[in-house]
Amino acid sequence: MQQTDVVENGLDKLLHQFRDKQNTLDLVSTYLEQVQDTEDLVFTVLGSRDLDVALGRALDQIGAYVGESRQGRSDSVYRDAIRLRIIINNSAGTPNDIIQAGKLIISNNIIYSEVYPAKVRVEVPDVAPSLTASSRLKRAVMAGVDLEVTYPTETAGITYGACASNINVTLEANPDGFYA
Repeated sequence: MQQTDVVENGLDKLLHQFRDKQNTLDLVSTYLEQVQDTEDLVFTVLGSRDLDVALGRALDQIGAYVGESRQGRSDSVYRDAIRLRIIINNSAGTPNDIIQAGKLIISNNIIYSEVYPAKVRVEVPDVAPSLTASSRLKRAVMAGVDLEVTYPTETAGITYGACASNINVTLEANPDGFYA
């Protein structure tokens, strides 16, 4: 935790016999001001390495560390890509990992279910995810487990088959506009 009152705290800790000596107070204050400046600088650097506030080159360094290149993206889009990469890098394929990745990539409103044998279904009732988004979500799923992403559309019965990464994207229609 950062201290903003290093000088006052340091002077309060002086022995009583030195508190009325102006030269000693000035000397100690000068050193403590340098300590305060150093502490302020350290916390500024640490803060710039925080993903939520990092910008530009600091964000590029975080991205390089987790294995996500900028690819010309703006800071806010790149920050979300880094968050996704962190989820994927740490993913064990658990339902929580898939839900976290799905909420970041596709929508906050997703429904997760498991389908026997070795399939995960992610239903997205409010938006139609792109095939790219579905492919990115597949990275959070365990190897050997299929991913099926379903969402509503006005045209019924259109099904896109499995891709090379075993992703099934199914379009479903319902008069109410929700998944069946």
